[in-house]
Amino acid sequence: MGRDVYDQPAPDDLPVLHYLRSVDLARNRRRHYLVGVQRDLLGNLVVLRCWGRIGARGGMRQRTTPAADLAQATRIIRGVLRERQRHGYVEVTIAGGGP
Repeated sequence: MGRDVYDQPAPDDLPVLHYLRSVDLARNRRRHYLVGVQRDLLGNLVVLRCWGRIGARGGMRQRTTPAADLAQATRIIRGVLRERQRHGYVEVTIAGGGP
C-alpha cells in the first residue's frame, strides 16, 4: 500500500520560500521569481519555481523538480538562487516573515 500523505512531515518543517525581483525601469524589466521546496500530492519532495512579469495577469509560469531528500532540494535551490542573482535578481522580504 502507498504512503499516506498525512504521515509525512508538515510543510512547516521545510525551508521557507525565496522571493526575488529584478526591476530595471530603463529597460522596461519588472520580473519576479519564487523558489522553495514542498511536497507533491504523493508526499515526495519537489523544488517549486514560479516566475513571471510583475503586474502581468495570468502570466506566471512554474516548474517542479523532484528531489530525493531535503539536502538535494537545498542544493538545487542554492543553484537557482546563484543563477538568478547573476542575472540581476535580488532577494526581497515578503509580508509574513519571509526571507
